[in-house]
Amino acid sequence: MRRKTLLVFSVSLLVMMISNTAYAKTNLNPVFSHGLKFQSDDKAFKIGVGGRIMNDWAWLSADSALKDEKTVWKSGTEFRRARLYIGGHIYSNIKFKAQFDFAGGKAKAKDLYIALTKIPGIGMIKTGRFKQPFGLEELTSSKYITFIERSMTMEAFAPSRQSGIMIGSTAWDKRLTWHVSTFRKTNGYGKDYGDNDMNYAIRVTVVPYKEDKNIIHLGVSYVALKPNGDSYRSESRPEMHLAPKRLADTKSISSDNVSLLGLEAAAVFGPFSAQAEYVKADVSALDGSDPSFSGYYAYVSYFLTGESRHYKKGVFKRVSPKGNFGVDGAGAVEIAVRYSNLDLNDAGVKGNEVDTTTVGLNWHLNPNTRMMLNYISADQKNIGKANALMARFQVDF
Repeated sequence: MRRKTLLVFSVSLLVMMISNTAYAKTNLNPVFSHGLKFQSDDKAFKIGVGGRIMNDWAWLSADSALKDEKTVWKSGTEFRRARLYIGGHIYSNIKFKAQFDFAGGKAKAKDLYIALTKIPGIGMIKTGRFKQPFGLEELTSSKYITFIERSMTMEAFAPSRQSGIMIGSTAWDKRLTWHVSTFRKTNGYGKDYGDNDMNYAIRVTVVPYKEDKNIIHLGVSYVALKPNGDSYRSESRPEMHLAPKRLADTKSISSDNVSLLGLEAAAVFGPFSAQAEYVKADVSALDGSDPSFSGYYAYVSYFLTGESRHYKKGVFKRVSPKGNFGVDGAGAVEIAVRYSNLDLNDAGVKGNEVDTTTVGLNWHLNPNTRMMLNYISADQKNIGKANALMARFQVDF
């Protein structure tokens, strides 16, 4: 509660300070555009405050081979995400964001960064804690992903949020994006200390075809990791966050280098879309075994009400229904099916292979609210299966 009060106070103080600055020459005007924003008349200052709430419910079951005294597959509920943030830009070219997640009872840092934009020849330089440039599904906000959980592939391999420095920009009428980052692996509060080596990530995307809302997206990512403490581990839940165990887990591998290669593709043609990614991890083990792991997923989705997925600068964005529920329509209804595979078996490492099929139904009541229903079936090869029916109630503001 004290952290929430401090955050609200900080937001109010920053808005008042900028409202009275000599540069803006005007007060900040409140605007609601998919979220609450305050901006000056010349748009040199724009501050947004808001957050997201995601309440999940799950009904789980599993074969006896996946159960033991400590592993019980049963029904449950959780706040998957409960976030507050403040962000925007000041003096036209300074961008920032401070976002914290209170799900689980403790405030953890998510995005905490400062960026200098509009740099000739570079575009942008960002420093702080943010998602590293790797993977289409990973970089698409949890507010906009098609399924309740991202694929096993992304959970197992994507570096996600770490503290670093990144440069990047767009070209070819924003149809090409590139980002290069160097970062350190940190804890949930963005802290790391010691003589650990830096890691590197690069992502390039291109849209070779674009006509109205129809696009074809291609991308490639690469990450070079120096595992902290010479120990690397890849693991993943079966796309059920409330699952009591991870069905794929390499455990700790003594390693001094890990390279990740990611390939991605997506297409949108009106209400239909398709998306797929493949990731390969090559581990340089200290015992000389050098295992390679891989994962992939592919899915299709279709809007029964005629909307399209919205794409911008290498990621997917917010869906806006043609008519909002209870106002001027019934909202947008989307159906989707995904298949994913994660193979963590190689060179003596027995991390298991898991196949997962997910069937989803999404109801976008308006651009800021949606309900999601997923049925997930996960098969841990040669061992057993787990199943789940999951529901999410989501609002962002």
